[in-house]
Amino acid sequence: MASTTISEPTNARSRRTRAALLAAAHTILEEQGFEALTMSAVADRAGVTRRAVYMHFTARAELVGALFDHVAAVEGLAESLRGVWEAPDAVSALDQWAAGELADKPATAFTSAINRHGGNESTLLALYNTMHHWGAIVVAPGYTHQAFSDAGGNPYGTAHPSGGGAPGQDALAAGRHQGRRLARIAALLGGAVPAIAER
Repeated sequence: MASTTISEPTNARSRRTRAALLAAAHTILEEQGFEALTMSAVADRAGVTRRAVYMHFTARAELVGALFDHVAAVEGLAESLRGVWEAPDAVSALDQWAAGELADKPATAFTSAINRHGGNESTLLALYNTMHHWGAIVVAPGYTHQAFSDAGGNPYGTAHPSGGGAPGQDALAAGRHQGRRLARIAALLGGAVPAIAER
């Protein structure tokens, strides 16, 4: 029996449907997390039937794989990494990438280790040292929300001991608050830049 899956859309309608499915999957992941990413949810969000989803992706794993390529294309990942691939060595490659991408921009970090005492705090501090080297503005969560204390009390960022399975609600809530804090600080900094430039 021949496969009815559309691996590479050849007409405009199929390309539009595939793009809508990938955009819907991306939105669901960002707003609700991986557990909410079901074929039914993607179909509902994209405004198509479940059959249309399965015509393009035989399983959720295939959808997620295609989503990586979709996000890379939409976000211009290849162009942003061109300087990295052309750098003479690894250190120069990282410096090249970070100098253009993170200089004067707010950044935060999340981490995971196999167990609770696996060096989560020291890993975050090491990441932040590197971000300082690149000229990023580090936005650690501190104790600015109860969610950070509920998730284990790490003031440097959300951490999850992965040996216990998927992150629990406390870690997810802390991660969401940390992301919102980063977005709020970025918005504040973005609003301050024109005022400073006018002086």
